[in-house]
Amino acid sequence: MLQLATNLGARVIVTAGSDSDLEYCRQLGAERTVNYKTGDIVKAISEFAPNGIDVYWDTTTEPDFERAVPLLSHRARIVLMAGLDAHPPFPVGAFYTKDCSLHGFAITNATAEELQDCAKAINEWLAKGKLLARVDRVMPLAEAARAHQLVEDSLRNRLKLHGKIVLTV
Repeated sequence: MLQLATNLGARVIVTAGSDSDLEYCRQLGAERTVNYKTGDIVKAISEFAPNGIDVYWDTTTEPDFERAVPLLSHRARIVLMAGLDAHPPFPVGAFYTKDCSLHGFAITNATAEELQDCAKAINEWLAKGKLLARVDRVMPLAEAARAHQLVEDSLRNRLKLHGKIVLTV
């Protein structure tokens, strides 16, 4: 998402949990980075965007709306793409009085036409060198089951992947 946002001209602040991930995000165009394990996210975002942020893209499994909503600008959007089992409190008053909106995003719900449009844009950016893929490892197709297990382990925080797994034939 970082690369897509910067290619569309957005100023981006990101959080990550390691210095190497923060550096990688800066290389991809993040204007500001914050270590969510050691940094003060609220302070960093407030300094970066004193009038609030327009989009708060949340990929955590436990969204923190009590923290996010005060950081939003007027008519901002929160986009969620994780947290299937989460049931966090939601500050309704502070949210609706800013005319904000909340959107869920699951790529599996995209239509064939939407996927085709996105694929076209992504392929154009790849051809121009505007998108870079981060590859954690390359494995033969015969190890697809092992690759799937690595992804599952990553989702369950038993392993940290630093990019995609590429399967080759």
